[in-house]
Amino acid sequence: MGLKLQPLLILTMLALLGASTFAYELQTSGAGGAPLRWSSKTVELAVSDSIFDSPNIRGSEHAYEAIARAAASWNTASGIQIVLSRSKALSVSPPGRKGDGLSLITIAQTPENLLLFSGFNSSRPAVTRLFFDGKGRILEADIVLNPYFSTSTDGSPGSFDLESTVVHELGHALGLGHSEVLGASMRNSVARNGLYSLPFTSARTLSSDDIAGVRALYGPADSEGHCCGSVAGTVERDGTGESEVFLWLEEKETGAVAAMTRVAASGGFRIDGLASGTYDVFTRDEGAGAASVGEVEIRKDVTSEVRYKSRAGTGRSLLSAVGFNGQLSTIAVPVNAGRSYKIYLSATAELEHFEFGASAPGIAVDRSATEFPDYGSEVSVAAFVVDVDDSVPEGEYTLRLYRNGEMVDCIVGSVSVEKAPNPWSHREL
Repeated sequence: MGLKLQPLLILTMLALLGASTFAYELQTSGAGGAPLRWSSKTVELAVSDSIFDSPNIRGSEHAYEAIARAAASWNTASGIQIVLSRSKALSVSPPGRKGDGLSLITIAQTPENLLLFSGFNSSRPAVTRLFFDGKGRILEADIVLNPYFSTSTDGSPGSFDLESTVVHELGHALGLGHSEVLGASMRNSVARNGLYSLPFTSARTLSSDDIAGVRALYGPADSEGHCCGSVAGTVERDGTGESEVFLWLEEKETGAVAAMTRVAASGGFRIDGLASGTYDVFTRDEGAGAASVGEVEIRKDVTSEVRYKSRAGTGRSLLSAVGFNGQLSTIAVPVNAGRSYKIYLSATAELEHFEFGASAPGIAVDRSATEFPDYGSEVSVAAFVVDVDDSVPEGEYTLRLYRNGEMVDCIVGSVSVEKAPNPWSHREL
């Protein structure tokens, strides 16, 4: 008897503001099912000619190069190899027991493609549809760009960046879910060009959380001799609340976010795909705030078994958004090392009673420059200047909220140190 094939429709919301999601999450074949993954380390994807003919892709003459760079990001990070080709095919496989055997990236306005964007899904710039068997083996992955949305390779204001969008969708095609780390490529909301008055290309570069996720599925690239180890254990919750609890690791030396996961209702968690090293460990309970809970040493080919007790100081989570250039969002603020920026945080409590900080020793908050602009009665907003030392490596860093010197809440990965220039420097360091 042949294997029973099941279709899975993954809908990605690359909107300006996204709903809460879970970090470093792997897609599964069902409740308690196996993680979805390709059985082969080589994945063949065809790029439809519609990508190069679409009037809704600005700079479409560079589209293939953008898609190739997106594939190369995942290839470089892990033991998977995405191989691209060209195809005259236009439509994705319809839902059913099996696909047509061709994994396709398309933007054609065919009836089958357009059906994916009807109703509520009309606001989604891209959709990935997977076909997999009962053992969780991915058999086909089809990616459709919304033909009604503007996409570009040149940073055109109001458009979605093609490379960033494809990086995100390829993550789904490989078996990854969404991420709660604001600076992750797998974040469930990718900004349009123009947010924060910047061309938004941050998602082109995989975060450490993205990389840990894909390595959990396919292992590291052959060149990564120091990788990978794991951490697993339980979190004993402080209280009997039923809110979501997240656990994440930050590099001990730099403060960069390494990976994050949702803690199961039972208290169990596991994170694979971690580089060797020492990490500080934190939890955030949406009903109780955030706190440091310990540290862990990760070694290659070893699973570190740990038990943590969740602590929180505020009784609830407070922070809701980050911002830049006067705009609030759930997208990380991109900054450059060696420069200074004014950053915003919004919360459900009056922020005048708290202090602000960052996970990186090299990202300093200038407390003398703190302001509290008026954004209406429903939200409290603080604006402060951060000085990013030129020694801070690229990566995602966490803005923190303190009271009496103790961290009580944070937004994980809310500052992304990047090479792409952010010219809106507050002052030169």
